[in-house]
Amino acid sequence: KGMKITSVSLAGDHDVYVAGSFNTQVWNGVKHEFVKIFSIAHYDAWQQVWLPLKVGHITCSWCVVTVLALAWDSQRSHLHVAGKFNAINGLNISPGLAIYDRDNGRLLAHPAGGLTMRDVVSDGVGTALQLDEEAGVLYVMGNFERLTATGELCRGL
Repeated sequence: KGMKITSVSLAGDHDVYVAGSFNTQVWNGVKHEFVKIFSIAHYDAWQQVWLPLKVGHITCSWCVVTVLALAWDSQRSHLHVAGKFNAINGLNISPGLAIYDRDNGRLLAHPAGGLTMRDVVSDGVGTALQLDEEAGVLYVMGNFERLTATGELCRGL
């Protein structure tokens, strides 16, 4: 058990995001209190403090949440998130993909949908992400056979 870090993403000159399978708490430094962090943590190098995402945390109705991949989009200030999960704050979303919008501070269901198996009932899992910012394409690898937004059959790599 314990804290398991599976992915890291640099987000500009002073922000680092780490993710994995963990629930912890940290001293926030400003309000002089502990704050809880679930699966994704943000390190602000200017303030020299670890913080949770402003709004939202990933949950799962059937599994232990594990974030397996992060990809930072510097043009849109979005953090793409892939892994083993199917909810945000206990509310169901399409599984395997989410997006954190740093500008509005919210973790949301991914606009591209989620990942499922062929039967659409079984959740897929995103295991790796690669963003081509110039082309505007997010490549998703993992164990899945269908994208939920389009219903398109595909193969996870």
